[in-house]
Amino acid sequence: MLESLRKGDVVAVAKRDRLARDLFLTLWLEKECKRAGAKIVSAAGEGTEGDDPASVLMRQMVDAFAEYERAIIRQRTKAALGAKRRRGEKTGGDVPFGFEAHQEDGRLLLVPNLREQKVIRLAQELREDGMSFSGIAQDLNAAGYRTKRGADWTHKQVSRILEKAA
Repeated sequence: MLESLRKGDVVAVAKRDRLARDLFLTLWLEKECKRAGAKIVSAAGEGTEGDDPASVLMRQMVDAFAEYERAIIRQRTKAALGAKRRRGEKTGGDVPFGFEAHQEDGRLLLVPNLREQKVIRLAQELREDGMSFSGIAQDLNAAGYRTKRGADWTHKQVSRILEKAA
């Protein structure tokens, strides 16, 4: 967007928080638009009508509250996901190696996959014996163990499962 701006262009947003929810990013975008001779206008108003002190203050307040709102949303989401994890529920993404998803009472729970847990324990023992991640991957592949998707092990995958198991 910034590269295509020309003098007199208008960047229209529904609300300023749709532009960014980071105060410094919003200020930077506004500065870059001004440098190109363009202007950001909010359909909701929010102080984008002018550059008088009251309009500037309104924009700064709206931008600050947008950043605050983003932080509150992040905090609530983190707390909700943490509560789900503590109850043993799946929180999104792929089912981690060592577990299976199991539906129970309308909730998606993670239950241990004994075969995969055995692979994790083996990888932990090999690592404790001083073996590199690449060496562990080679040993797992040679023993016929595969990743959750049926692929050969790589040093990165071994590193990840050991990090998550710690």
